[in-house]
Amino acid sequence: MVRLRGRSSPDRPAPADIVLTPVAAFRLSRLLSKASVTSPLRAPFTRYVGSQGPAGLHEVAREEAGKETVGES
Repeated sequence: MVRLRGRSSPDRPAPADIVLTPVAAFRLSRLLSKASVTSPLRAPFTRYVGSQGPAGLHEVAREEAGKETVGES
């Protein structure tokens, strides 16, 4: 996109970008892993247990014989 406009890319990222990138990554991961609106995406892999706070769900990994879920022990 920068080349299409005829400008060169910056040598360094702006300080605000350095601060906002980890915050955005955290918010996106939280949305995908806990929010109720994304529960249909997690449904094949998790089982609903109940609510966890005002905006989150408590889910556990589905158990299948011979398979382990990443991050579960």
